[in-house]
Amino acid sequence: ATSLKIREVSLGYKFPSDVLGDSFLKAARISLIARNLFTWLPEENRFSDPEFNNSNSNAIGVGGYFQSPPTRSFGFNVNLEF
Repeated sequence: ATSLKIREVSLGYKFPSDVLGDSFLKAARISLIARNLFTWLPEENRFSDPEFNNSNSNAIGVGGYFQSPPTRSFGFNVNLEF
């Protein structure tokens, strides 16, 4: 069950108050978000993701022969405070 995953990465920037000046915004922040960026499995684990379980037991990593890899997703977030 050895593996290495990068599940989520978030990179954000909060605009300083002097940049916003006298606008109607009190605060502003933008972020880039990425999920399921990378999964590394050693050569001896040739089956699937060790956290996957397609049965109703606690046999984590067992029975995932036909499992699809987790979906990689990217997003953009904007937070505005009025």
